Amino acid sequence: MPTQSERRTLYDALVERIQKLGRTWALACDKAHPAHALCKRLLRHDLELFEFVRQPGLAADNNLAERSVRPLVIARKISGGTRSERGSDTRMVLQTLFATWTAQGKLALDECAAMLARPGNAVSLPQL
Repeated sequence: MPTQSERRTLYDALVERIQKLGRTWALACDKAHPAHALCKRLLRHDLELFEFVRQPGLAADNNLAERSVRPLVIARKISGGTRSERGSDTRMVLQTLFATWTAQGKLALDECAAMLARPGNAVSLPQL
């Protein structure tokens, strides 16, 4: 396993290569060329792209985030979505609560009952 110093050296080298590549193509390409937009994005996010190199255990992709929102997206497609902005807000708040409880290993039914039992401390849901 690489040391922190080795990780930092590799990270710095990768960021330098991305910056060089981005600057080269951003200046060489016509603004309408797809590579121009990609290079501008590389330059804008250069310090974030290789954070996984610096931090052991950090994934190089965002698959976990993609998988976590997938059930919500599928439910929205099946149901046709909500009919109002308030409905969407409510659904997002509820989804966040249930996902957080699940991630914490808590039972959603118990957490809902506890939240309803203390109305002064309840999460503010949009009025339906």
